[in-house]
Amino acid sequence: AYHWAQTNHHEVLAGRIVASLGAYWHRSGYDREARAWVASALAGAGSFGSLLEARIELAGGLAEWDRDLLAARAHLEKAAAAFRALEQQRHLAFLLAMSAGTHISDRDGYQSAMAQCDEAIELARRVGEKPLIAQALNVRGELARVHGEDDTARAAYEEGRDLAQSAGDRAHLGILLADLGYLAEHRGEHAEAHRLTRDGLRLCMSLGRRMVAACLVSHFAGPDLAMGRPERGALLVGASDQALQVIGVERYPGCLPEHARAVEGLLATLGPDEFGRLHSQGAGLSLEDAISLAFAAADMPESLQGMPDPPLAPPEDTFGDLRPADVRVRRRGTPLPAS
Repeated sequence: AYHWAQTNHHEVLAGRIVASLGAYWHRSGYDREARAWVASALAGAGSFGSLLEARIELAGGLAEWDRDLLAARAHLEKAAAAFRALEQQRHLAFLLAMSAGTHISDRDGYQSAMAQCDEAIELARRVGEKPLIAQALNVRGELARVHGEDDTARAAYEEGRDLAQSAGDRAHLGILLADLGYLAEHRGEHAEAHRLTRDGLRLCMSLGRRMVAACLVSHFAGPDLAMGRPERGALLVGASDQALQVIGVERYPGCLPEHARAVEGLLATLGPDEFGRLHSQGAGLSLEDAISLAFAAADMPESLQGMPDPPLAPPEDTFGDLRPADVRVRRRGTPLPAS
């Protein structure tokens, strides 16, 4: 549809397609394609309404998120300014949180990023969508965790987890559980870190979110190292690196400090040669085989074997398509809403 619209000079239709794909690219990969389509759409943005142009900028920010945080911030800030002027609070809440998240690891910008994230949380509470609030809380937790403030991060993650669980929002619940796993690892609760990561990965795979799963597979490396299984940790890091390369994305910025610490520990324990051999062996695994290895009960503490998935409430509509609330559903044959 996009290529037909481009070939037949339907720039507005092509722009709508690009805008609607932003969340898909952010959750599924194909970033190179996304960046090319966004650049092409923005080149013809003069004929778009301000809402559509803002949505394309949002898609651009999501496409850059894991590759170039400064480029992502430039897109997101343009989109946020437009949505603020349009009084689109739902979009603005999402954008403020995502833009704040581009300051992960930016120590000088931490306080202002947290203030911006708090504005996003307050807006999301006014909108009243639990998944939207959970997303903003997750960003607050990421900022605090990477900055070394684990208590602040835990409060944000746990509130986000409870909101996502009560809304039946598996997408955010899976990520929040895995992030809580990082904090459990910081506390030395390695079996708990393994359990939380496992539950998060299960939820992500139940949604078919292979990009998130590819990242989460390497989250087991830290607990595995601490529990005397560095070989399995190295295999899973190799599998994760290869899966992310195949999907065409980089590791999430918030995961980088923990990943670097785990790899450093594996190198110190195994030595570079053995780590390299196991990493290469792991890179030959399919993602499904890597997940099976991560879940292998034979090497798990007894407390982790046979644990059920966390309970979920019936699903609540989420903001995943990032479209205005009044145009989410369209009956066949009715015209497209105005941009």
